[in-house]
Amino acid sequence: MDDPWLKPIAESILASPWNLKPHRECFIGIGRSSRNLSFDLKRVALKASASVVGILSHLGEKKIFRGSGFVIESFAIDGKFVSTILTSASILRSESHIDVVVDGIKITVILSNEISCKGDVLGYDFHYNIGVIKIETDIPIATARLRHIDDSISIDPNLLDEKPSKFNPISEKFNLVSGDTLVALGRFDGLILVAGEFRYDMIKQFYRLMYEFGSIGFIDNSSFSYSVGQTGLDCQELFRAEFAIPRHAIGGPLINCYGEVIGINFYCASFTPFLPINIVSMWWQQYKKNGHCLLPRLGMKMRNLYMEKVAYLEFVVQRFPNIFKGVVVDEVEFETPAYSTPILPLDVIVESDGKSLGSILEFFELIWDKCGRHVHLTVLRPSDGEHGSRLNVTMIVGDVGPNQFNRWPLPWPSEWQLARKRKAVSLRDYLTNLMK
Repeated sequence: MDDPWLKPIAESILASPWNLKPHRECFIGIGRSSRNLSFDLKRVALKASASVVGILSHLGEKKIFRGSGFVIESFAIDGKFVSTILTSASILRSESHIDVVVDGIKITVILSNEISCKGDVLGYDFHYNIGVIKIETDIPIATARLRHIDDSISIDPNLLDEKPSKFNPISEKFNLVSGDTLVALGRFDGLILVAGEFRYDMIKQFYRLMYEFGSIGFIDNSSFSYSVGQTGLDCQELFRAEFAIPRHAIGGPLINCYGEVIGINFYCASFTPFLPINIVSMWWQQYKKNGHCLLPRLGMKMRNLYMEKVAYLEFVVQRFPNIFKGVVVDEVEFETPAYSTPILPLDVIVESDGKSLGSILEFFELIWDKCGRHVHLTVLRPSDGEHGSRLNVTMIVGDVGPNQFNRWPLPWPSEWQLARKRKAVSLRDYLTNLMK
């Protein structure tokens, strides 16, 4: 074996026959076993897993995609239970770059009790990569508890000793900060697999974790070559969890430590991008009402003020002593609504229609239903003179066109999958060859 780091992993798997089950695909996970999780997290995961399903799309005998999803609605109708499932629109595509539902596609949904049922496509959105499936069952299915995220953070140094409560039953949102513990769930043949924790120093890993344990962060568009450009993902609203999930967990839920779904999972080799449930919920409510959804577009690349370097934060606060939240403009795109305004890179947007802005997510929530309408922004320009300047900007909110959809590339098959396809080798044979 060329890689000494992989040797103990292969040895441990080959040494235990219990790790290989002939009727299931085996995933190799690096990290902590689910049996080592706290009792509270186990309870949370068990309760949330009842709403998690596996999804297989196929065309005749040809499999198209296998992913996960979670039930968000379930109603009793004429003696049957009709349930709505959120998932990724990747299950509907023939190729990741083709934004068209496969003609004649069939959907099979695998429930937590391993019962399979037929699914029907209820809706989809290729810009946010959301898919909605409807199923009909004889028994009720548990629905996921959804919780919107509040990711706004004040840079006010006077709040240094204050620690806001994570859970407030009265509040509609969960206060999410970097370092929070999250759990990603998926289902593969009715089985939730091992837990694990991502660490940056482990470069060559076989990530095959369907139930994973880690911390959250944010996709920093200022590091475009690493976090977004390298993965091919360009959705500005994505967050990131510091662990990796396999292909089969795409479309599954990301839950907080209270078992509430706060996002839907997508794929990257070294971390898990997820779309906040805020956006997914707004899209679904509008889609149910109108049968379609106009998605807002401003034409700016932005990042949250609190993600800036300390030197820039000091620069802003010195000129605007009472400003501790906002959205920083990174780039203004050509021929977009923002391009026709005086907004420039490094400007800080602090208000939209008189409401304070704490984050990009909050900004999108405020403009979500305003496509084609004017919004009034309060913009700060710290670089303008000794004291900076304040601008009042009126902008028309545009909408996303078909040629402006985000990219959602799928993962390449692993070396073992390619070897298995070429030579029909088992995982045991593949690992044995690695040991030579």
